[in-house]
Amino acid sequence: MGWPGLCCFIAVSLPKGFKQELVTIQSHLKSKKFIANWAPPENFHLTLKFLGDVSQKKIPFIKRAMNTAVKEQLPFELALGRLGAFPRLARPKVLWAGIEDDSKVLEPLYHSLTAELDKQGVTTGREKFVPHVTLARIKAPVHPGLVKEILSQDIPFFSPRFSVQTIDLYNSRLTRSGAVHTPLFSTQKR
Repeated sequence: MGWPGLCCFIAVSLPKGFKQELVTIQSHLKSKKFIANWAPPENFHLTLKFLGDVSQKKIPFIKRAMNTAVKEQLPFELALGRLGAFPRLARPKVLWAGIEDDSKVLEPLYHSLTAELDKQGVTTGREKFVPHVTLARIKAPVHPGLVKEILSQDIPFFSPRFSVQTIDLYNSRLTRSGAVHTPLFSTQKR
């Protein structure tokens, strides 16, 4: 008997020190009294590809695509970038922390991963890639200029750099207390 369909995504996992900086930013934003669901630190990650529901039969093909996509890309370094909101600052639904990629590896990795998944028969969307970590999902309307004003302020945080050695496949399962992300596979370290 196999797994039922899994809701999966491919991501870069974040180290503890980096997550702590995101918690510091969240604390500052929470003080502004947004009505929001705040992402728990254990769920912080940088999504490379959202796959949605996939069958167990597709998992080996996803693993193969991941290993092929990272062959020439790993390792590389990332750092914390600017703060932002989706879909736009005037009407935010999601508050996020951007990721700085001085080595310019993330965009090519995203495209390589998309191409390799396609070759393996795992069709994914071709959404615009904006490297970010979700901090909160806004639950109540916010005054149009408020988020822009808050995010333009100088929010004190340290941007530690971290080395990306692997990318990871996760299963995301919704529970009454929120999403639970379970790692299923990590690419081989080089």
